[in-house]
Amino acid sequence: MLFKKGRVMKWGAVLLLLAMLLAAAGCGGSSKAVAEVNGEKITRAQLDTYINILQLFMPQLEPMLKDKAGRSALEGQILDTMVDTVLIKQEARKRNIVVTAEETDALYAQSKGQMAMMFGSESELDKKLKDLKIDEKDLKAFIGSSLYSDKVMAAFAEELTDEDVVSFMERYPDFVRVPSMLELSHILFETEEEALDAREQLLAGEDFASLAEELSTDPSVAMNRGYLGNDILPDAQDMDRDFMAGANMLVEAGEVSEPVESQFGWHLIKLHNRTEESVMSLDEARGFAAEESFNSYFDALYTEQSVKIFL
Repeated sequence: MLFKKGRVMKWGAVLLLLAMLLAAAGCGGSSKAVAEVNGEKITRAQLDTYINILQLFMPQLEPMLKDKAGRSALEGQILDTMVDTVLIKQEARKRNIVVTAEETDALYAQSKGQMAMMFGSESELDKKLKDLKIDEKDLKAFIGSSLYSDKVMAAFAEELTDEDVVSFMERYPDFVRVPSMLELSHILFETEEEALDAREQLLAGEDFASLAEELSTDPSVAMNRGYLGNDILPDAQDMDRDFMAGANMLVEAGEVSEPVESQFGWHLIKLHNRTEESVMSLDEARGFAAEESFNSYFDALYTEQSVKIFL
């Protein structure tokens, strides 16, 4: 999420999956409340379970959790997120927003596939779920709650007028600016001579991707056939400077560079497309404007509503 001014934010895939496990895995342990949101309790068991599951995906948290001050700070952050989740669901109920069984089933299937990839296989995932005493019914029951955030956000977007979106764009001119982007492929060689020979083949009509697959020394070529993507900034800081200097000299779509030397070797670079700098359309900016409105609303709601923290 690009606007994180407030407390409420859209979770990434890993945290979303962790959240799915939270309520289901938190059935045992202490029922002592660590927070209460308009009468709805969040228990110590749920908080502890969330932290334990979080460690499975982020083992680097272990030193922080062993430190008393670090663990206390982390618990506070996690509890804030749990409070946000309850507030969002309460808002959804107020707006008569519902999540259907079909929507839950679809998200469950998608999420289980993602989790299986994270753990290496479905059998490994099943083993982890068994170890945590989480069954399919528990997951399905809780996944529905993860859909409420998107639905409430969509409701905010529908309520925005064009004037609201224009106002947002005027407040954040740099954010709504869409920079120029390059779409590139490359072939990596050990020597300039090899690159020159390959360029002659390309000029004679040889397919770039096929030649990349055959000749490139880039380890990633087996997966991408030399394709680097369509969202490369002309001044990309994560790319070799000499490589980008060569790429930026290309003008016409389909053009192939002369051999370009970088720290990795010699490259032939193909420009597929170059987009010019532009500004988001109203429709493109609407979602971000809704996100800002969503965050501001829930910041105020957290302050105004009955939220009690007992940590």
